[in-house]
Amino acid sequence: MSVTGIIALLSEVLGAIAVTMLMTLNPRFKQHRPITFLFPKRESMAAAIVAVGVFVIGFFIFRGPTPAPFTRLTESTPTLEAAIQHLTAAGAGVLLVVIALMYRRQPLRSAGWNRSLFMPALQIGIGIIMLTTFLSGKLSLLMDGISQDESTALPVITLLALAEETIFRGYIQPRFESRIGKIPGWLLTSVLFALWQIPRLLGEPTQTILIGVGLGLVQGLLAGWMMQKSHHVLAPGIYRAISEWLVFIG
Repeated sequence: MSVTGIIALLSEVLGAIAVTMLMTLNPRFKQHRPITFLFPKRESMAAAIVAVGVFVIGFFIFRGPTPAPFTRLTESTPTLEAAIQHLTAAGAGVLLVVIALMYRRQPLRSAGWNRSLFMPALQIGIGIIMLTTFLSGKLSLLMDGISQDESTALPVITLLALAEETIFRGYIQPRFESRIGKIPGWLLTSVLFALWQIPRLLGEPTQTILIGVGLGLVQGLLAGWMMQKSHHVLAPGIYRAISEWLVFIG
């Protein structure tokens, strides 16, 4: 990863933090009561089972050489095929979350989809889209037009980001937080998300895998913090979608 890429990533992260801090001053976020669980031990076990299931699915779907679709790595070429494969794995993980919610008779808001905060979280996402696009320096590229693959990749990557955020920040993180505390739960979920990058990078050089895991940790920490501030997976989901799509288009 080049120095220019590191600087771009840092400015993007700082921009997302600034937008989130400013827009979560909205009283609707302040008045929101965090999700609590009557049986934290059971919930943390359910989260652990879902995490294991997601990793098993990942290793199964990504078996064999798999290109990394949007990792900011110069060694990797973004492809729509790889993005769709990644979405398939994340979609299967969301299915596990839905099964867990139905089995325990829990509402969608316990997986980060709080209806009352949908619009405020969407506003955060829109603000991040505008700032991230500007900071990326790709406004002129977008104005010149995008290819068919790049156009198709946008909804694919958006669904992928929302799926992963539903799994990790919506379902797993609050359950770990209820058991081991807010900061430890956030850190543990971020580490799991970083390790989740490994299945799709198997077969790549060791350095590529390490960088991919490192980038996953940075994104996981930021997305987890955004989840704590916004209480909705839409905000971190939109951030990751626009960030990764801008990488995809070059």
